[in-house]
Amino acid sequence: MLIDPHGMLARDVLTLLRREYTEEEYNSKVIYINPKVTDYKINPLQIEDYSKRHIVLMSFISALKNLYEYAWGDRLETILRNAIHLLMESDPPVTLSKVAKVLADQRYREMLVKSTVDKSIEYFWFSIYP
Repeated sequence: MLIDPHGMLARDVLTLLRREYTEEEYNSKVIYINPKVTDYKINPLQIEDYSKRHIVLMSFISALKNLYEYAWGDRLETILRNAIHLLMESDPPVTLSKVAKVLADQRYREMLVKSTVDKSIEYFWFSIYP
């Protein structure tokens, strides 16, 4: 899987793959999704089975940690985990833009915290995060 926000790397990789594979192999192995020209949307935090929300949460955190381990720390992981957990409990479906809003908008965050029944979430956002 390659996620390329600018598109240049993706085009280069596709060129290399066309050289590496026969046309039939290329067509059966390569899936190219360009969100600018399709309605296909990918949400890595989408939950189909709510009982597995913690698996989705930790898988997403683990993927980010692997991608950005040079800039990773315990505090970052704790904040992201709690932001996503808060959204899973209070404002599904969870999206990356909502995670950013939790971190940037204190009134939105406090509204969500007040609506959750999980006291560990409330404790984190009102006692630890500040």
